[in-house]
Amino acid sequence: MKYSLFLIGDGLIENEPMRRYIDRHFARFGIEPDRRFLFKEAERFFPEHTGDSEKAQTCLILCEPSLAALVAREIATLTEDTLVMREAALVPSRSLSLSPEYYHLSEGLLQLHVIQVENGGELPAPELHATPADSALIHLFESDETALKPVLRQVAESYRVAYALTSPVPGWLQCRLSAERFGDVDGALQQLVTRFPSSVATDNIALWLIELLQAAGKTVTFAESCTGGLLSYYLTKESGASGVFEGALITYSNRLKSAWIAVENATLEAHGAVSREVVEAMSAGALEVAGADYAIAVSGVAGPTGGTPQKPVGTIQVAVRSKEALETARLQLNGDRNYIQEQTVLHAVKMLMLLDKKTFFKIS
Repeated sequence: MKYSLFLIGDGLIENEPMRRYIDRHFARFGIEPDRRFLFKEAERFFPEHTGDSEKAQTCLILCEPSLAALVAREIATLTEDTLVMREAALVPSRSLSLSPEYYHLSEGLLQLHVIQVENGGELPAPELHATPADSALIHLFESDETALKPVLRQVAESYRVAYALTSPVPGWLQCRLSAERFGDVDGALQQLVTRFPSSVATDNIALWLIELLQAAGKTVTFAESCTGGLLSYYLTKESGASGVFEGALITYSNRLKSAWIAVENATLEAHGAVSREVVEAMSAGALEVAGADYAIAVSGVAGPTGGTPQKPVGTIQVAVRSKEALETARLQLNGDRNYIQEQTVLHAVKMLMLLDKKTFFKIS
């Protein structure tokens, strides 16, 4: 099934937080639009963009309430339908009203879902017919891409699926499986999880971490410098984080590294804030302050200024520790400031998962 997302009205197009909310909302239902269209007005927004008429397609049409009547008129024209007044709203006569702000209409292979969206309002759950999974995502850690590809080809042929492989950061591969005609995505997924123990079948690693930490009765904390809270956001953007995360410390300055998490001034002076010694001390201090089971500490030069010949922009130090183990890494990342910060978070998450495979991969 292919999905197209239509946003109609300046209030939706220009409101970036609302657009991100819309994306997250549909992603929770396994919906990732193949195409997106933005229209300031409802006039002629749809007919020329219906796509391949030979393929089933679901169109999610979100509009501001002030444009709802115009959208209904355009859809009625497209489907050769008439408009009727239903629950104080104009809608195509053949549509099924699911609420005053949401109606559904089938037209051949097209499934149209029309939703009125208030800025700051809550989106309804999409009323989609349940079907076998036609795509899934698997994350593979400690897997060599060259060695993995022959296995993927074999699995893809056996289960009639296509695959797309990417690497968010070194040591972390993501593979999107998509069903071909009569394909079995679930079977292919299970085969890969069985063959690669350090793998996770989920669209959302943060939520996966929360669920596994809750199951183990464990908590995590962070001491962040160059990421400025982005690592904390990565976890807390998901519901349920409060059960495994009581808080973190953003110790941007050396003074707060010393005052809040007991990093010795002598260590800072001898090695600098971006050093293995400092992130080790930061992780130890955070673990002690939070009373957590795991701690991640990051410090680095995110740029675009602040680099030196010894520690150029993109130099990042990460420490991940539990009460029994400690791992550190020096990274040299490329990109702009925000991309370096995002890569740092993903590296840190990967290191946490590999620190305790028993908890995060069920490996004894």
